[in-house]
Amino acid sequence: MCFCPKGMKLDPADNLTCKECDNWMYGDDCILKSECYPPNTKSYNKTNGLCTCYLNWTSSTCKQDVDECALEKKPCSLTEDHAICYNYQGSYKCHCLTGYQFVNETSCDECGKVLMAASGTIVSKYHSTQRYSAMKIAECNWTIQAPVGKVVSLSFQSFQMWYTIDSYFENHPAYIEIYDGPYNNSKLLAIFNGGPYSSTPPGIIRTSGNEMFIILYAAFFNGNYGYSSEGFIASFWSHECQPFTYGANCTQSCTCIQSKTQYCNSTTGQCVCKPGWTSTDCSVDIDECFENPLSCPDYSTCTNTAGSFQCTCKEGLTLDDRKCVVSNGSNVCTTKKCSHVCVVLQQNGVDYEQCYCPIGTELDGNQCVACKNNRYGPDCSKYCGCVQNHTLSCNTRTGDCTCLPQWKGMNCSTDFDVCSDRYSNKECQKYANCTYIAGLIGYRCRCSQQDGYMESTNGSCVPINCTSTTTNSTGIIQSPFYPSAYMNNAFCTWSINGNEDNVISLRLEQNFYIEPTYNCPNDYLEIYDGENNETRLIGHYCGWSIPSVIRTRGNKMYIIFKTNWVYSYTGFNGSYTSHACRTFTYGTDSCNNLCRCVKENTEFCDNVNGECICKPGWTLGDCSQDVNECLGTNNKVCPTNSDCINTRGSYRCECRLGYVLNTTSGKCEESKECLYKKCSDGCYVASLGVEKLYYL
Repeated sequence: MCFCPKGMKLDPADNLTCKECDNWMYGDDCILKSECYPPNTKSYNKTNGLCTCYLNWTSSTCKQDVDECALEKKPCSLTEDHAICYNYQGSYKCHCLTGYQFVNETSCDECGKVLMAASGTIVSKYHSTQRYSAMKIAECNWTIQAPVGKVVSLSFQSFQMWYTIDSYFENHPAYIEIYDGPYNNSKLLAIFNGGPYSSTPPGIIRTSGNEMFIILYAAFFNGNYGYSSEGFIASFWSHECQPFTYGANCTQSCTCIQSKTQYCNSTTGQCVCKPGWTSTDCSVDIDECFENPLSCPDYSTCTNTAGSFQCTCKEGLTLDDRKCVVSNGSNVCTTKKCSHVCVVLQQNGVDYEQCYCPIGTELDGNQCVACKNNRYGPDCSKYCGCVQNHTLSCNTRTGDCTCLPQWKGMNCSTDFDVCSDRYSNKECQKYANCTYIAGLIGYRCRCSQQDGYMESTNGSCVPINCTSTTTNSTGIIQSPFYPSAYMNNAFCTWSINGNEDNVISLRLEQNFYIEPTYNCPNDYLEIYDGENNETRLIGHYCGWSIPSVIRTRGNKMYIIFKTNWVYSYTGFNGSYTSHACRTFTYGTDSCNNLCRCVKENTEFCDNVNGECICKPGWTLGDCSQDVNECLGTNNKVCPTNSDCINTRGSYRCECRLGYVLNTTSGKCEESKECLYKKCSDGCYVASLGVEKLYYL
């Protein structure tokens, strides 16, 4: 027998040539799977499995990010007085503290200030000279403080800021935030960003009090990438502004109904309504019971009131911390076995027991069952307004519609093409395409199997390779990326070839989890007793229920693992052994137990559990009892005009007197010739079954 050094295995084509281990396998005969995490691994040793990580990754498996900010030599050391280091997966960044900006990537310069003048102008750093592209990453902030009793108004004279959705910059936009107060935890009044042709933001921004806080965030834009903008120029002034007035000098009156309005926007005159009210002047009451079926807790009734609503618990229940609970002192139900809540009530002085159900269910006997037939709400009393053939589901508690991918809107009535959206197509990486998936929300980027790619656990498209053939007597079989979730759209096969007189035993670990579905049509594991999928199917598995041992009758086993594109789970991990197993023996670990079958009457004995599979004509657990095929009025085993005669393990059919078997049709047909009498001068059949002589 030929042997290969570590990191190599015999080529099954000739069993003479040594070839390198397949990807992510190593060791003797390449039976060990590397624990290196592929996306972060530059290479690995096929002899001992040691991983060589890409820069910024570490650990024996390359799964651990290097925290550059925790290194002895600080990466942000040149600016440590005014900068902070942020670690990211596989990288890091130095950020100037709020109020500072990068200058030549070596120091953090101050930008922004506190302004206490009655009026003035704010100009972004480098405006119209070097442009804010020189700022790199910066957070500049200005605080405007006016005298108490006044408000602050802000207006832009110039505004040009670059905003991009390119993948390199998508997490680093340039924008301005304006807050109604002295800090960025105050109410946000406005946020502005734009492209290279953006214009001045419309109108005036005004505070409700005497302070305004402004942040300019300019993120990593410089001439090297061709992104730069002028920035902005803004004027501010402080002045008085009476409640429910608006306009440049607060001289116009708001149209709001004041008793139902929180405040009127002093710039636009827009009414901001109190809770429970809506419309442009806040005159329309909101029906909270209709708008939000969950306004009240389970086991209660919601009643709309002017500007509010009221929750009333059902009879026998009281409201306690926004929950309806059985009232103290109530009798305990003794007869009905309600699935959720049961109370004892009285009618005409007589006690009776009543079951209650939570929102989204209704009573069926004593059990609460989910709403059906497109209904929802308390006791399933409301009808979902979803367009049914456009809808994936209707929430039985709220009535909200979950639309199929090509539909949107509150009731799923608006059609749209998911993959025509430029962002969906843009976000699909190389070797992947945006694909419409019926029954899912949104879109999905699917790796191109035609190009030989599949989806890995981190979402990237990697080459498909999950097929192998082995003659090793022992080994490991596992789903791709186990114990992480297996990939979608996989078709993996394993061929195990043992010695001629051996059988193959496969033991699957309990951490077995393949998408659970009825009859396993989506993701499944199939095991065949032979060299391909045209041989006897031993098992077709999914979910989490598996047999302890799966064993072939012969020396070959063929395994298929197939997945679709919807859900992924842990998968499976198993070990196989090629070993001897004598006829009519069985056992889970080895074939040491004798089958209790009558051998001559038995097709075979299951070599795992010892079950006797009888030959036709025999029955009972040990195949010792003959099956009388002739018994039973409905058991028509023989043709008409014949008699059934039972034999050991079988039966035979004999045509009755006056009939003969037609070998072509298999039927007993009436005979016109004498079969039994030998007449000297001639014979004829006079009537059924009675032969008479006649003379010529």
